[in-house]
Parts: sequence; C-alpha cells; structure tokens
Amino acid sequence: MPQLYRIFLASAIFFVLSTLHLFTPGQFIDGATYAAISRNLSQGLGSHWDLFYTPNLYPHFIEHPPLFFWIQSLFFSIIGDNWWTEDIMGFSLWLLTAIGIDRICRWSNLSSRGTQWALIFWTIVPLVSWSFGNNLLETLVSPLTVWSVAISIYGMRRNQPFTLVMAGILITGAFMTKGPVGLFPLVFPLFWHITSGSSRKFRFLIRDSLFVSLGALLIMSLLLLSKDAIAIIDSYWTKQVIKSISNITTVENRFYIVTVFFIQLALPLLLALGIRLFTKGLSPNKKTLSRSLTFGLFTLSAILPMIVSLKQSDFYSTPAYPFAAISIAFYIERCLLQFNRIKPRIFFHIIISSFAIGILLRLLPFVKDHRDLQLRESIDYHASQYRGDTVYVNNDLFTDWNLQANCARIGQIYLSNDKKNIAYPNLIQKKNGRIIITP
Repeated sequence: MPQLYRIFLASAIFFVLSTLHLFTPGQFIDGATYAAISRNLSQGLGSHWDLFYTPNLYPHFIEHPPLFFWIQSLFFSIIGDNWWTEDIMGFSLWLLTAIGIDRICRWSNLSSRGTQWALIFWTIVPLVSWSFGNNLLETLVSPLTVWSVAISIYGMRRNQPFTLVMAGILITGAFMTKGPVGLFPLVFPLFWHITSGSSRKFRFLIRDSLFVSLGALLIMSLLLLSKDAIAIIDSYWTKQVIKSISNITTVENRFYIVTVFFIQLALPLLLALGIRLFTKGLSPNKKTLSRSLTFGLFTLSAILPMIVSLKQSDFYSTPAYPFAAISIAFYIERCLLQFNRIKPRIFFHIIISSFAIGILLRLLPFVKDHRDLQLRESIDYHASQYRGDTVYVNNDLFTDWNLQANCARIGQIYLSNDKKNIAYPNLIQKKNGRIIITP
C-alpha cells in the first residue's frame, strides 16, 4: 500500500477517536496552561529563556524546558490567538509522528501491510488521541524521539555514522522539551545490535552509540555557551527533576506507569491476538521475532526509568507507544500477510467516510459542551472588558488550577489572592462553573 494511503487511513481513524479532544473547545489543565504561556511569548510577554504565565503564578516559568513553548509560540504568531491554534499544532505533530513511524518500519524492513497495522495499533491507543488533543509536552517529544530512531536506523543500516549525529541532535530537542525522559533514544543502538545476528555487533554498537551521543553532546555544549540557557536548565533541574525524585508524590506505587502502559495497550494486543487466531496462529520467523524484540525492549527503556520517581501521570508514557506498536506489528507480520489485499478504491472510501464521521460527531452539542462550557463562555464574556487585567479571588479559587488555566488561556485574565491595597475587580464563581467579575 502506498505511504499516502497508510498515513491517511491512520489519520482518519485518529480524527474519529479524537472527537472529544481535537478541534473541539476546551482542554486539559496542563494543555491550557502551556497554550497560555506560548501565546504570551508570541505577544512579547516573557522571553525565550524567561517564560511568563501570570503575574502571580509562575511569572518566571521554569517548570519545563522551553522548546515546546518556542515552537507553539510560532503557531500563535502565524495563525493568531484562536481556540484551535494548539489543535493545529497537535495534529501537525501527530502527522509528523505517523510519518516517522512509517519510516522506521520501512527502514527496518517491515512489510507495507505490517507498517499499516503498526500505524493502526499506535492510533487506537486511547492515550494517543487524548494526548495529542490536549496540547501536552509529550506530543512534541513523540515526533522528536520517533524521528531520532528512524534516522538512527537509516544511519546504521547504510553505515553512515555521521547520520547518527543528526539523531543525537533530535534527542537533545526531546530533552529540551521534557527533560531527562526524552533521552531514552540514546540507547536504541544497543537494542538494535544486541538483537541482531551480526558477528561484529559489539563493535558497531559502540561506534553507533558514540556517534548518537556525540550529536546530543554537540548541541548541549552549544547551549551551555549561553548564560540564560545555563540558568534555566539549572533551575529546572533543581526544582523539577531533583525535587520530583525526592519530594513529590502523585502515585502510591512506583510501577503505576508500567501498569497503565500495558492497560493502554490492551486494545492493540487483543486485536493482534485476534489476527493470530484468525490466521491459525502463524509464528514469527527469526528475522521478524528479532525486530519485535528490538522494539519491545526499547519500549521498556522508555518506561522503566520513570519508576525512579513517584511523580507520575499516565500520559508520560505517550512517546513509548509508537515503538510498542511497531513491536506488535513485527510479531504478527506473517499473520498479516495472509490477508487479501484491499483495493485502493475501498481504502479511499473508508478514509473519506471516517473523516465525514469525525466532522459530524464534532457538530453534536454534547461534544462542544462536554468540557467547562459554562466557565469558558463566562470567561470569554468578561474578556472583552478585563483582558490583560488582574482580578481578586479568595484562596480557594486561586488554587483552582483549572480556573487559573482557563482564565489565562481564554481571556488573559489573571488571578490574585492579595489585593495589596489595590482595588482589583472581584471574581466570584457561581453555580454551573460560571464566573462573574464585579468592579
């Protein structure tokens, strides 16, 4: 099947599954927060190395490295401050990830049919559509890590060590988006070579790992020439990385993220099991089993390091799902080849129908209204008068992070719980989540 058909089919499935999250108003707290910071940067509020959220909450935002906000601010600069600006970026990053998965499969010698199913397995993971529809940092980590692996495979198979330097540069981009959790592709040459049958695997493993690391170190060294970069990385490392390992607890069990990861893979795994049973359980041959093991072990390398901290969320695992999907596709590739080829005309009809269904679903009232409708409408109403202003709230409302995020993103209305002898307008939250601002 041509690459274009594969990507469009996966896009159509993704468009339907993301109905409640992508190109619909409202989003998760973190996504609204990141969008507000990026929009502020596009308007000259804050700077590239000194991000600004609100005057009273993270006026110097160092909770994450800045690359995501730099890129999203470009979307705001080009498209404007619209509620769907971050959705366009989310879909663009999903598309880049899908193309990267396609390249990994092709350069790993997975069949065209296996590649199509790898894309489908990845797309139907519930957290994938949720994450890309909610403007999370992981949506930028995903294409950066996927393409770093794709380029690594290309360089290793064609014996082009300096191509691996480019992979290392992309890994640095993942680090500058989400910190240390974006560094896991550094170990990909290890899994690629130890699962191969080459007699010189250890020699190539050392060489290729060094070149990938060289690319990452090259960019990090250039960053360290900037005092602003050093200051933000040092502050982030001290406040977020060290503190999250030693002091912050959001889950009771360190293996929470591992458990959730495999729960999220339940649908792809059940579908793969059904395909094996339907095709009388054809076992993988030595080659496909080897590559399934490559990506399976590599997937674990993206997840297991996170258990060092009790600060975990299910969506932290989003960048690992592409590689899990590829591993599953390799494992059942022989089964997939037993299916009759579907004509392109039928694929075209499926794609068009899926996009049409996705559009129709987004027109339903419950989709538009499903998240904070009353709050969003009331903020938008008051934004005409109070955009850019600070309003007074009590302590309970000040620590309502969803209210903070929506006010900052939708209306550029900032909250303060300290009047300091200044006659701020007062914000009161009423029933049904609406807000009222009084002079």
